[in-house]
Amino acid sequence: MDAETAAKATEAPVDATRKALGNSTFSGGYIELWDRGRQYVADVLFTFDHPVDADRFRQFELGYLSTSPAASTYTYPLIPNATGFALNGVSRAHPYLFCQGTWFTLGAEVFNIYHCDPDMPVDPSLVDAVSAAQYRRAAVTPSPG
Repeated sequence: MDAETAAKATEAPVDATRKALGNSTFSGGYIELWDRGRQYVADVLFTFDHPVDADRFRQFELGYLSTSPAASTYTYPLIPNATGFALNGVSRAHPYLFCQGTWFTLGAEVFNIYHCDPDMPVDPSLVDAVSAAQYRRAAVTPSPG
């Protein structure tokens, strides 16, 4: 994933995200998407050259979510230092949806995993399963940095 795609892959405004990525050692990433009807699960990875930049980017994204009237954040209990979020309503990236997800870092990698469905409620087991699998994978094969 290039920086422009990454800037469009989150809830934060594209220009602000582009700037945050440009002021860091962002080096790539990917987006995996599984869909069924109108609901989908996304697994988004942002890779940086240094863990401090990964943590700053995660904090930038969480800072935006914490100011959004359509979002709430909470401590995500299944992964150390992870933050969960719920998003309800209209947003730039998710029009008329209910989304539930996680943000976490491990080394120089930032994960944003979420499940969205316009016909809530969202089943938390999908986010839990993908988040746990990514955490285990990243813990075994840590990123450089």
